[in-house]
Amino acid sequence: MNRTHINIQQILEEKNSRESKNRISRIREIRKLGRQGEFRAFFFDIESKNDLEKEDARYDALAWYVDDMWHEACWSYVWGTFRSCVMVAACAVEGALKYKLLDTSGKIDERMTLGGCINAAKKYGVFPQHETDPVLVSARHLLTLRNDLTHANRERRYPEVAISSDGPEHETIDLGGGIQSITPYRIGAIAALKDARQVLAYLKRRIVKRTSLRR
Repeated sequence: MNRTHINIQQILEEKNSRESKNRISRIREIRKLGRQGEFRAFFFDIESKNDLEKEDARYDALAWYVDDMWHEACWSYVWGTFRSCVMVAACAVEGALKYKLLDTSGKIDERMTLGGCINAAKKYGVFPQHETDPVLVSARHLLTLRNDLTHANRERRYPEVAISSDGPEHETIDLGGGIQSITPYRIGAIAALKDARQVLAYLKRRIVKRTSLRR
């Protein structure tokens, strides 16, 4: 085994050790966002809305989607895939809003995205009417985080953040020997989780338990 191979192996072992410690640290960081030490945001207390199986399935599918997306967003953060965390956290909120809008208006435009869901939620009284309300602020902030990634806004506006190790958005691991492992968007990811958690908790409180008409 030559010296170069030994050095590379040592660097990889050090990298894995540091990343493992970081994952443990991130688990502790987001544990308070879950419930009873778990990562799931909540389960909607769903019973069938009416006697139509297709209608029941739509509600059930949306409810499971929300919890699955939240669960995946949390684990994306733990494993350091911060961009994925932001995107999937936004998916969880969009799914929850579509659930509530379906309950409120009885229909959803299939072309409606997160921004449209937020505006519709405000229009139909699902969200507070004041733009300064913390729930609405969180929803719109999450939308901005999502759009900045989806449309590369961050890279166009702040290229120095995207291409350098400077700035608070990066998680930087010093591997020794002047080598660094840089994972961008950590700050944006935890902000997205906090935004999503606040919106989901608010919507959870506003969803009324259903009573099945089937026997």
